[in-house]
Amino acid sequence: MKEAVLVRDFAALIAPVEQSALAMHATAFAADPGLVYWNGTTVEVIRAVRKLRAEGHEVCFTIDAGPHVKVLTPAAGVAAVTEAIARVPGVLRTIAARPGEGARLVPGERASVANL
Repeated sequence: MKEAVLVRDFAALIAPVEQSALAMHATAFAADPGLVYWNGTTVEVIRAVRKLRAEGHEVCFTIDAGPHVKVLTPAAGVAAVTEAIARVPGVLRTIAARPGEGARLVPGERASVANL
């Protein structure tokens, strides 16, 4: 996964990203007591992502501790993927986001443990 990120190979990220998310949720499901964060819409969004991929879109999903699916796609696919996900019954809102500019120092500002 690290190599795929370094060389910007989105296709190589798809399987490990999804596997990681599913493994985390499998652990939660199998806990005692089991934790099920998903709802029906969660499953339907996963199905929609897999359908988009079968249609040739570079797209994958990840899910943190909750029912909300994060759908990842290169910039060229954002419009088509956002439109398809918005059509999934139960999806209330889609938010298209992109990476920020990254960490940087702000002139005149000085952070310390005391003022964080």
